[in-house]
Amino acid sequence: MTIGQIGMLASAVVALCIIGRIVFLCLFRTQVVGQLIRHDYDDAERQYERLSMQLTLGQSSGWGEPTDQIPVRTVCTKVGYSWNGKDYRRDVNVTVVKGWEPKSSLKLWIDPKNPNDVTVNGPSYWFCWLFFVSIFALGFYHLPV
Repeated sequence: MTIGQIGMLASAVVALCIIGRIVFLCLFRTQVVGQLIRHDYDDAERQYERLSMQLTLGQSSGWGEPTDQIPVRTVCTKVGYSWNGKDYRRDVNVTVVKGWEPKSSLKLWIDPKNPNDVTVNGPSYWFCWLFFVSIFALGFYHLPV
């Protein structure tokens, strides 16, 4: 097997897993809107990261590599939502752009049988990953033999 074939096979396996996750979310989860109660990303930290992103954007580290940082971070949030007339509060990890505050309302995917099982990564999140895996697979497809 060539490296291109191995890469295509690995990409196909990952794509099947992602498609399985999308189907699982659509069949066995329900979307609700949750309200942000609090988060662990305070004003001083947001301002510091916004300023550091502006200062380092496009600068070179001397090795020919830009020092651009990853522009997103994970923030732990407490969200409140209701399901079948009962209110719930859960901690959920949300990805935000550095320096930005999390949104005040979030789309959540819950298990209707166990509403405490909640995630913010819905089908659109997984479709984006499927797109990136497809681009990765195309790169392997075009490798010379």
